[in-house]
Amino acid sequence: MADTSLVPLPPPRPVNLTTGAPSAGPVPGGNVGSGPGDGGYALIYFNQSRIGSVVPDVVIEEVNDDQLQVTEHPVEDGAAVSDHAFLRAKTVDMKIGFADYKQKQIGSSIREYEFLLAIQARREPLDVTTGKRIYRNMLPIGITVTNDQRTKWAVIATVRLREVRISTARSVNTATNTAQRQSTTPATNIGQQILQKLTEFNGLLSQGVPGNPPDAATSILQGLGALFGKVVG
Repeated sequence: MADTSLVPLPPPRPVNLTTGAPSAGPVPGGNVGSGPGDGGYALIYFNQSRIGSVVPDVVIEEVNDDQLQVTEHPVEDGAAVSDHAFLRAKTVDMKIGFADYKQKQIGSSIREYEFLLAIQARREPLDVTTGKRIYRNMLPIGITVTNDQRTKWAVIATVRLREVRISTARSVNTATNTAQRQSTTPATNIGQQILQKLTEFNGLLSQGVPGNPPDAATSILQGLGALFGKVVG
């Protein structure tokens, strides 16, 4: 469907949703109403609203919804309240319409409806433009269509869209750091060191402690304690 966003807005024109043809009757109460003998009609006009590549023939209503989730637990006095609240995903409800007379072909509104269902089935984020805002990364989570005597040649759909929050994860390679830590630690055989210390201590006992400096036995015992500490640790 051609982009008409740069075309000057023409005056609204009422359309009979039962016959799909322009109506000459009055337009009471705004976009949707019922006139004498018309059985209900809506204003059809050029608009800038779109859902992805879909440009509706009429936008009846747009509801932009932004919610802030706040913790129900008490917040300590002096603490940052912003740490206990977060913005929920944005949502927007769009009540839109398609009329066969716009494409001058019976069934064109049904094809637009089927295209909306195909967009929903693809589950790919898309951009949404409303009369007030532009949304990024939106998914149509609900499409509701009511068929009655007024929409024989038209489709009135309520599309509910919700934001998908996209985050970027960063991975850190720790293999290099681990290898460096392992390479800087000398390879030791604690069992052999303990055996060597015990041999030295037994040599002192067999030779007699008085013939050796008093600090020798103490030094050996301290060395044994340090080695046992490494084993336990």
